[in-house]
Amino acid sequence: MNCTSSGNVPGYNASNFVALSLRIGRPAIVVTVNFRLGAFGFMASDDILKDNQRTGDKGVGNYALHDQYMAMLWVKKYICGFGGDAERITAIGQSSGASNAVIASRELDHQQHVYDKFLEHLGISANMPPNQRLEMLRSIKQEDLVAAYVCLGSPLPNWQATVDGVVVEALPNCDGLANQVYAPSIKRVMAGFCEQEGALWSGRIKPQQWTVPKIIDRMAAYCDPRETYDILGKYAITDEDRDNELVPKLSDFCGGVEFRQPIYELVNNWKQGDAYLYRMRFVNQFDGMFSGKAHHGVDLLFFFQTYNHLLPKEYTAAAEEMGKHFVEFLNGISPWAPFTEMNNVMNYGPDHVGSQSLEASLYGQCQPLNGCKDWFNKCTSVSRAIRNEIVYTRGGE
Repeated sequence: MNCTSSGNVPGYNASNFVALSLRIGRPAIVVTVNFRLGAFGFMASDDILKDNQRTGDKGVGNYALHDQYMAMLWVKKYICGFGGDAERITAIGQSSGASNAVIASRELDHQQHVYDKFLEHLGISANMPPNQRLEMLRSIKQEDLVAAYVCLGSPLPNWQATVDGVVVEALPNCDGLANQVYAPSIKRVMAGFCEQEGALWSGRIKPQQWTVPKIIDRMAAYCDPRETYDILGKYAITDEDRDNELVPKLSDFCGGVEFRQPIYELVNNWKQGDAYLYRMRFVNQFDGMFSGKAHHGVDLLFFFQTYNHLLPKEYTAAAEEMGKHFVEFLNGISPWAPFTEMNNVMNYGPDHVGSQSLEASLYGQCQPLNGCKDWFNKCTSVSRAIRNEIVYTRGGE
């Protein structure tokens, strides 16, 4: 992820996944990649841009993407030494690791505001010359830089890829995915979402003490009344809802806008071969704040096979089936019918593993209102307002 060392989490050890691939006779080689995180991977500002230019570097703020790119070059060059095929490489990512350059990007104006706020928190004066500001920033201890995330309402959504005109040429969004151009070497794609992605933000939404009238009033800044009531209707938000009912519904809306919608648009508009969609509905069986939820990233508990010995028997079987599906995809085999066939989606849970057409309610949530321009941008603005997150643009927020 953008801020946590997910690559070092023991649960992401790929050895069990590789063992599964060997067991079913379709061996896979897995190379896990660590890249720079947080400020080290994504910080961008005019100071850093000019400093980069002085040293002959192009662009700014996308150091994590540079690391990922270099890792892919390394795999391409050396994987044959491990028995791999340099012409059959599959990139797998989760959360920001999968979306940095596709969806989760920010304009440099936003990154500059984040940078200014970061320096202020660290006691670095904005009145200093740029080279002195950078010199002081480089002298800050690593642990103090990490601790400074708190000043950003951290860690999301501030540390993201930057539209610098070099690595990321334009700010992408769902409305433009229909015209997105991909490298011709990419033949197929698989993408998925978890049932309760929005639980990630429940802790930010609850303190806002939203009521339906307050929501409607806030949405008026972005949507006309027809658009407002279309969104509320799609997520079954009514005047009768109280706080304990609104928080999960608003969380679901945010999860739909930030995760489900982009993933749907990706597979729905994919033109380079087959596209596969999955939906994780099995819940986290372990104690903790997300226990009993199909939360963001819970699919990784299944994919890596690491916790199979701790899961209930039916969950272990589901994890192995999911692992087999991914192994088949890596080997060029169709693990289930692609999305282009009747909006087909593979459901992992809540009771069993099986494919079916995308539910009408979810399909409806993913459809823009007829006649509405900038539908996704409007929904995204509402989602960020509900979470009380600020994204800066030229001339203000």
